[in-house]
Amino acid sequence: MTRQHSSFIVHCSLSHYSLFIVHCSLFIGFAFRAAPLLQNRFHPDEALYASFARLIASGRDPMLHDVLVDKPPLSFYAMAASMMIFGGNEFAARLPHLIASVISLALIYRVGESLYDRSTGALAASLFALSPMAILFATTLFTDTMLIMFLLASIFTITRRQWAWSGLWWGLAFACKQTAIFFLPLIAVIGLITFFNRRDRKERGEDQNNSSSFILHPFFSSPSSASCLSSLGTSSANPPSHSGLKAIPTTTPTASSAPTNFCRASPNGSTSQVTSAAHASLISSSSSACRFYFSPIATHLFKPFTISPSSASH
Repeated sequence: MTRQHSSFIVHCSLSHYSLFIVHCSLFIGFAFRAAPLLQNRFHPDEALYASFARLIASGRDPMLHDVLVDKPPLSFYAMAASMMIFGGNEFAARLPHLIASVISLALIYRVGESLYDRSTGALAASLFALSPMAILFATTLFTDTMLIMFLLASIFTITRRQWAWSGLWWGLAFACKQTAIFFLPLIAVIGLITFFNRRDRKERGEDQNNSSSFILHPFFSSPSSASCLSSLGTSSANPPSHSGLKAIPTTTPTASSAPTNFCRASPNGSTSQVTSAAHASLISSSSSACRFYFSPIATHLFKPFTISPSSASH
């Protein structure tokens, strides 16, 4: 069995187990959140929010003109809709927040899958499913639960470059709580990183559907870094592969062709390929430390530099 076939089998197995973990996380997360649904009475702030929802559901003050409201009204209208179906009780008031918390579980998985891979998304979803703070807040009437759901929806859609939908979900998050404004820079940065990553992949002619290998492994997905690895004693007949991307065998650059590998200028103005293992190891280890959290940025920071003979002479 070849290395590529074994890697493919391992990838399929991990994907299968990741989906199983996600389904278990959804079930366990829902069970843990639904168990204390009616065990605790309302906090004073929760009772206030429930009274707003009852005013809307009863039709006595649907626009909340006669009360002082310090929060945007979307969560109050969601509770009011639930009360119109199930009655003006605690179960009806808590149900929309429970649903929002479970939906957030699925959205966390999709965000992790979009930015990295299924295994990362499954791990994030399982941690959120078992988070004590998330479990306790899931059945409260505080607006943070719906805020998180809409923010995750905005992040997920912007990773798919659905700009209008991302803006709509962020607007709904702001309609739940004003603190959504603090997450706007994060959503914008994720959108810009996704845009430039996909544009770079398109320029290199890589598969647009396999974004995890580029985002998670920027150093190994770079053709120049792959050729640098092949120059450090790797056989060009069997170049290394990483995440389905094979290293490109290269030859030593000549004066008539612009160098494409890691190069440095020699004193006489010519160019020579850097074959120092220490140099390559430094770049590789630095990129490895950054790629999981700042992978798109690390791709540009540790991008191979070349110096042409004309510029070196100056």
